[in-house]
Amino acid sequence: MEEYEQPAKSKIALMIFVLINVLFGITGTFWLRTQSQRNEMGLRLALGSSRQGLFSYMNLEGICLLLLTLIPLLIFAGNVLLFDLLDTVRLPLSAGRFLITFGAAYLLVGGMICLGISLPARNASKIQPAEALKYE
Repeated sequence: MEEYEQPAKSKIALMIFVLINVLFGITGTFWLRTQSQRNEMGLRLALGSSRQGLFSYMNLEGICLLLLTLIPLLIFAGNVLLFDLLDTVRLPLSAGRFLITFGAAYLLVGGMICLGISLPARNASKIQPAEALKYE
């Protein structure tokens, strides 16, 4: 029994490590992207945009960027299936399995993007419109 537990624990530890690295990478990328748009967000506030509207706009922009990856990702997944790179001996591939794992991964990445956008967008939306106009 112990001979099966150790490889499973190693795989779980590796998956957690990779997931944390992906979280930091995606969150950091969108954090820096949102920080670089701080003056633009201040200008939008000065021109009459609401703070909630600005926050929603930034999150929607990030989700639209995620949706742009959908077609290349489906092409990649199709190639993985075509070349039989998945282990389908122990657990056969079905449409339900594909949709559940694909949807869960997409929702997880979408959550990471929203996290990476929401924190700096919240801080940037607190900028005074006069201060934003001064930088422009």
